[in-house]
Amino acid sequence: MKNISKIYLLGDSWIEGQGCEPEPTLIHEELRKWRKETSWNKHFREKYNIIDSQIVNLGSQGSDNFGMFYQLNNILKNYKNNELILFGFTSKYRDSNSSVNRAYSALFPMDNIINQPITFEKLQFSLENPEMFLTGSITSEIDNQFQQEFIRDFMVSVFDERTHENLAQQNYLFYQSWCKHRNVNILFFDLFEPYIDSKYVSELFEVDQDMYFTYNKKTCFDKLVDYELETYNPSDESTVWEENYSFPCEFKYKNGGKSREKELVNRNAKAIWHPNQYGYEYLFKYITSKVDKKYKIVNKTKI
Repeated sequence: MKNISKIYLLGDSWIEGQGCEPEPTLIHEELRKWRKETSWNKHFREKYNIIDSQIVNLGSQGSDNFGMFYQLNNILKNYKNNELILFGFTSKYRDSNSSVNRAYSALFPMDNIINQPITFEKLQFSLENPEMFLTGSITSEIDNQFQQEFIRDFMVSVFDERTHENLAQQNYLFYQSWCKHRNVNILFFDLFEPYIDSKYVSELFEVDQDMYFTYNKKTCFDKLVDYELETYNPSDESTVWEENYSFPCEFKYKNGGKSREKELVNRNAKAIWHPNQYGYEYLFKYITSKVDKKYKIVNKTKI
């Protein structure tokens, strides 16, 4: 078991810690620091008896995977073998394909749809709300109507998630191979949706599931959903989600509403909310259970 004296956390708002409550009134950078402390950093300190300088939380609200790969590249340039990188994938639909032909953008003031972050949420509502893709530079009502109709047509007849899936597989294959080649201590995991969808994977594409431990398994979001379904108590108003949502759980009164006693009703998820501090604590325990199988986190002042 390898000793680790420095931990890097990479991810989006789920690693920054958005959703912890109640949020204090702070300026942007101070608020981000408070979120990171409340959601992840303090748990690492308390569990492993380490100091602040041993935890580098690079989580950033709204980050895409390309941005995180950029940060990862910077870490790898000066990487030391006593460091551990925990990389939380965000939605691959946030990542754009810069190689797509954008010829028509010179004819009409709109970015190619595949060339901008789509995100899970936009995919869900794009047909009903095509304005999500508008550039804001179109003022003509006729042109605005054309743009909306074009976006609907694109989503229905052209959009293919395999484009993003192929990019994701290329990215992961490189970083898995590189980290193995350089003996980098790194664990990958999915935050709220799979980065690599196994249904699109070739039989020749080999994923190291010790390195990418949520591959073809439940995401962090799914683990929280399961936790709430298994443990939620209707008499307890607290939840594991931001703004005290009970999600994906909902409740009804028994006996057709005649009883004042509530019962749990399971329903399908239609949105993604952030965890609150209790949700992050659960995810910390889940992720570090994987860490502890391979690594020993030590206080660098006692080495």
